[in-house]
Amino acid sequence: FGNEYMQLSGGKHAMLSEEKLDQFQKIYDLCDRNGIRLVLLTVPSANTWNKGKSDTVKQLAKKYDLTYYDYNRQLPADFNWVTDSKDGGNHLNYSGAKKISTWLGNYLGSQYQLEDHRKDSRYQRWQQDSADYNRIVSGADKQPADEN
Repeated sequence: FGNEYMQLSGGKHAMLSEEKLDQFQKIYDLCDRNGIRLVLLTVPSANTWNKGKSDTVKQLAKKYDLTYYDYNRQLPADFNWVTDSKDGGNHLNYSGAKKISTWLGNYLGSQYQLEDHRKDSRYQRWQQDSADYNRIVSGADKQPADEN
């Protein structure tokens, strides 16, 4: 169903609760204190996301001068709800998550000067976690979409 669901809310902004705004502020402040550039992201979710929610996050990003990537507004060209969603549009499966992660990683790599830590011994634990993850999911591409 492409991203037609993004047109359904008629442009009305969703409201963020005081609790959600408070939690966001805490995350923003923590990142700011530690020199971390916060980036906002929404992944494709045809069942739970809409234009109003997207517009609300977009306004929040503008208020805090943050980058916001909304993959509901522009799906990757090779994204397919049938093969990339576990449950018809609510959650990504392995294939969908891999596409979005790859697309985001490539974009971030082209836009920011990111240091490559793959050969850095200080990141050995991350390397082990990555190797374990790759070993576990190595056969995931061969599984039917509804089992991912």
